[in-house]
Amino acid sequence: MAEGSRDGEFIKPGKIIELDKKHIFRQPFRPFIIDSAKGSIISDAYGKKYIDLVGGLYGAVAVGWQRKEVISAMAAQMKKLSFAPEKTPSEACSRLAEELSGILDCKLTKFLRAVSGSEAADLAIKAARSYTGKKTIISTLNAYHGQTYGGVSFESDKRYDAKYGPLVPKILKIPFPYEYRGVTAEQSLGAIKKAMREKNDVGAIIMEPVQGSGAISSSREYFKELREVCDGKGVLLIFDEVITGFGRLGSKFAYQHYGIVPDIVILGKAISSGYAPIATTAMDEDIASKFDAYGNISTFGWNPICAAAASANLGVIIKERLWLEAKRNGKYFLARARERLNHDIVGEIRGTGLFIGIELVKDNASMTPDPDLARSALRRCIENGVYISKGGPLNNTLIITPPLVIDKRQIDRSIEIIGRSIIQASSKGLSKNNINW
Repeated sequence: MAEGSRDGEFIKPGKIIELDKKHIFRQPFRPFIIDSAKGSIISDAYGKKYIDLVGGLYGAVAVGWQRKEVISAMAAQMKKLSFAPEKTPSEACSRLAEELSGILDCKLTKFLRAVSGSEAADLAIKAARSYTGKKTIISTLNAYHGQTYGGVSFESDKRYDAKYGPLVPKILKIPFPYEYRGVTAEQSLGAIKKAMREKNDVGAIIMEPVQGSGAISSSREYFKELREVCDGKGVLLIFDEVITGFGRLGSKFAYQHYGIVPDIVILGKAISSGYAPIATTAMDEDIASKFDAYGNISTFGWNPICAAAASANLGVIIKERLWLEAKRNGKYFLARARERLNHDIVGEIRGTGLFIGIELVKDNASMTPDPDLARSALRRCIENGVYISKGGPLNNTLIITPPLVIDKRQIDRSIEIIGRSIIQASSKGLSKNNINW
């Protein structure tokens, strides 16, 4: 047994990093240890506190860290029943299914069980191909649908094909609207229509309503026309709401925000606020009736403890109406950020609810993306007490997806630190170290 790993013994931060590097694959590796957390504040192994603008990972921790309601529900379920066999119903799972059906509030009342959003995305494609009998799937450039073979096949990063190919065949990739970079909704819809004309076996289109890689989205009109196009061609519309679901955009789900109902919805992350690994693929009775049961065998899918965590989490979201908090505080965050971060190196500040992106550039005249500035700004933010992430098609966007319980004081403090960090990064450049922040 490794030194410092015995039960109950405190492992020093340096030893944690040493053991992690020795045994665990991470890419990139960041020497930042989250030791504890509460609400919207996280603490590192040295006791320093940070405002969490990541929400664990792309907004997973929706209800905030260390909610007693969720922890107590998990503990109670663990004492009662910690595992349910694949073919056996359990009270925790049945209750969760009924609650999900209620909060979705539409025709999507059948659920495939999964452990992660990646797995749920694969199940969505299985369901679509099974139902339509058509094999071609349309996805969007710069999308993210997880790390399974299906997930990386939907994405446009050529490194995946180079390293892991051949990937899943019959995937067409079309541009997603990115108005700031000149890709319009009309161009995107035109590409979709063209693909459907040229291919007679398109069964589904899978899409993030807001692209997680850069907080990029489009208008209600875009999604309504997309729904009409799919209906006209008999193509299923799949919404990947792993990031946007459960209040992130200021409505319970993104499809409600955009005024449509997809045929299949993929849910993960905030379904349990990160307290337990659980996800689902939601569909209607008709699509589910054509699905082969052997396509959804999962040893740990909807484990009773995870289902109990998700139920308690949904209870908090509904009781505290956290989607309304996201709407109010998202508007506040966006307005304050646009007011305070009015710098020539800040190209666009965009967002819906508490899903916000700050795209950094060399200057506003050229709009040249500056991924080095974003990398350095991220590092400065963390040094200054704000935990933040970055991404985007050009890797130059700071991504903000805090717990939905963040308050205005924390927002104001965050924006002040982000502004200071961007200026520091711009004037001092990158650190000399080789850490890939």
